[in-house]
Amino acid sequence: MNDNLIAANPLDRVKLNRLLPKEAKRVDYEVDPFSAAEIKAIIANAKPQERNMFLFAFTTGVRPTAHTALKWSSVDLVENTVRVERARVVRITRDETKTDSGRRTIDLRRGALQALLDQRQYTLLEGDLVFHDPFHNADWQDSSRVSTKWNSVLKKAGVRHRVLYQTRHTFASTLLSSGVNLLYVAKQMGHKDTTMVHLRKMARTG
Repeated sequence: MNDNLIAANPLDRVKLNRLLPKEAKRVDYEVDPFSAAEIKAIIANAKPQERNMFLFAFTTGVRPTAHTALKWSSVDLVENTVRVERARVVRITRDETKTDSGRRTIDLRRGALQALLDQRQYTLLEGDLVFHDPFHNADWQDSSRVSTKWNSVLKKAGVRHRVLYQTRHTFASTLLSSGVNLLYVAKQMGHKDTTMVHLRKMARTG
């Protein structure tokens, strides 16, 4: 997990605001990634199944509606990839994503792979959905239930409140801080906008 959760460069927030401008406007908040220390605290204070889901979110950048809809049939633990191809909204899993480019195959980096390996014992033989609400031992019924659990973990961890969607921005920030190719970041996050390539030329000193 440590290789993917490094401290962010302050300039990455500028990059993220250009990388994800439409998303930031849609959800009506500023891009505000979690730090490595905050991520560690969140993971440490979450119960096992919740920890696996939150770690997966931090290390893949998938939208909350996508990771709650993830099925084992979309996971390839041989090639270390996951197909993002459906979303769960208002208790209904749809075989579609938020955008056409959002339907994609992503790489499982170390933290995401470990989250799935750890999750197998809980849900692999319990149906196709990967992540379950451990309280009901069934799928997460709606986003409010996920948000309630997320907020509870943040409070327990002593981490300043931000919505779960910020895990997506945190993932992008982590890759940018690591010097990963911007087009790769776009592909992993399901963005089609090729103008992001110009961000490579931004200065790295403040």
